Amino acid sequence: MFVTDYFRYSAVEKSKNWKNNLNIIKIHLAHIVD
Repeated sequence: MFVTDYFRYSAVEKSKNWKNNLNIIKIHLAHIVD
């Protein structure tokens, strides 16, 4: 797999799962604050 293909795939996955990523970030931030 070419590097460009990897980055393109990861970008697509991130765009698909951006809501899940935001929820994960919020959970991590909550743990850090606590």
